[in-house]
Amino acid sequence: MQANWPSLLYPQAAIAAAGLAGGWRRLRTPAAGLGFLLTGLIWVQAIWAPVVLPSPWDLTLTRLGGWDFMADGVARVARAEGAHYVVADNYGLAAELAWHLPPEVVVLALDNRWHWFDLPDATGFVDGRRGLMVRSDRRMDQPNLSDFADPEQIGRIERARDAIVAERIRLYRVVGRSGLEPIVFMPRPRRQRDTTRP
Repeated sequence: MQANWPSLLYPQAAIAAAGLAGGWRRLRTPAAGLGFLLTGLIWVQAIWAPVVLPSPWDLTLTRLGGWDFMADGVARVARAEGAHYVVADNYGLAAELAWHLPPEVVVLALDNRWHWFDLPDATGFVDGRRGLMVRSDRRMDQPNLSDFADPEQIGRIERARDAIVAERIRLYRVVGRSGLEPIVFMPRPRRQRDTTRP
């Protein structure tokens, strides 16, 4: 279960808590102060990471850290391999790659869920073209490579901040072919990348 799943209940819970606040009014100012302090500490850790925490405990690292530098490594491997595209079979990883990879790198997503979205189909684009599949080690199962011919694992790359690894990524050399799963072009942002941040 993810923390955002019950988010529909948060407004009702806040209203219910306000209704119970009769005798608790004297704690309103200290509670607000504590809330602002904790929020500030989380923001400082997320932006500057002054406290070095082990990877499982540092959610700012596991969720936010090292994406730009990991994307730079993926882009280098894609160029070296002559890949026409980078593809991921996890929607979160595909979205991060679409955000962080240079604009000239074509980013694709492969998963059954994509037929519910109005994104351009990339099946014809990948057919017969060499690509680079990116897959997190957190997914212990083997990737479904039925949409690709001649898949071959060619290495690993790490997403890290200050030498603390958040995630290890497996890289596969693939050649596209018409498969069963939808494969789509990911939308790309129009922005300048900040390559100075870890």
